[in-house]
Amino acid sequence: MVWSDFNFSDLTTVTSFDSVVKELNKLNGYFLQNNMENYLVFNNAYRVVTLNIKASVNEGHFDNDQFIENFTAGFARYYFQAINHISTEDPNVAESWKKFAEVATVDTSPKFILLLMGANAHINHDLPFALLKFIDEGEVMPLLGDIVKLSKIMMESGREIIPLFNEQNRFLNTFKNRFQFLYYRPIMYTVLSWRIVAWRAFKHLSNGNPGYQAHIKRSKRIAQRYLVMGKLLSRI
Repeated sequence: MVWSDFNFSDLTTVTSFDSVVKELNKLNGYFLQNNMENYLVFNNAYRVVTLNIKASVNEGHFDNDQFIENFTAGFARYYFQAINHISTEDPNVAESWKKFAEVATVDTSPKFILLLMGANAHINHDLPFALLKFIDEGEVMPLLGDIVKLSKIMMESGREIIPLFNEQNRFLNTFKNRFQFLYYRPIMYTVLSWRIVAWRAFKHLSNGNPGYQAHIKRSKRIAQRYLVMGKLLSRI
């Protein structure tokens, strides 16, 4: 994997929708230039969702626009930090992100596995910490409606995400193209279920249990499961 000329994301500059998109575009350019197609899958999905969230803010769909922008940027910093760590094989990278990177090195890995593994690392591992950082105890209920709206936007983005890549396996790619609804719906509903569990993990943390580790262990188990599945499917 080529990382030698990779320019780290400057996390201090990621503070707005536009700065998140700028970093995602930078990563897209790097992945394209270095034939890292597997990394493009999750990065492109992230870009689609971010742009849709920004558009929804502009259309007045949220109650607290500033929170949504701050939270979107803050949450994205976890992803950019993970890529920074992966690029240097930093031992501090979360195990679920490490397994995502392992699958991404296999050219024949199914793209839906890469989507799920990226989502697992970012949601099951990162999201509870991001929620804890950006939501104070007294703000939970007032902000819950906007958090639910974010999940709805993510679900609706599936139709735009799936056409952005092709599966290498001919049968799987034909299924994806002809039965797109059946292909992406299970993926998006799986991701939605993870967001619900991540919210519960956040509640554990916010209730004064800083040592709560169940969501980290869970993200590891899920990552291992999809790692094995990805390797098996890549041989077909």
